[in-house]
Amino acid sequence: SVQQLDASHLLAEAMAECIDAERPAAALHLGDQTSGGDFFGMPHAEFTAEVAWLRDTLRSLRAPVHALPGNHDCPEHSADWSVISKAWGNAPGLGETVDVDTTRFVLINAQGFDAD
Repeated sequence: SVQQLDASHLLAEAMAECIDAERPAAALHLGDQTSGGDFFGMPHAEFTAEVAWLRDTLRSLRAPVHALPGNHDCPEHSADWSVISKAWGNAPGLGETVDVDTTRFVLINAQGFDAD
């Protein structure tokens, strides 16, 4: 398997350390926070725990963290982004505007809209 599920916590912890060492003004995660949601077969309870673990890992950074969901950030075989939305406190389909110095980031949450 090309997925690194067994090493995902090690990789995320290393990523968080590297980001924190750079002392950024903000950190943006632009989706696919998990490696097991969507069609990858991760059981719901494990998926929910993984979402919370990564959120907590990223929130441990000294910089403010802003996150958007990706297409793998919903439970197995569903298009339900409520777990990730609740974890991050984001309303479905709602992004954020983040100002860093003279740069404005407009984070657009494209997940959670109906097919129409």
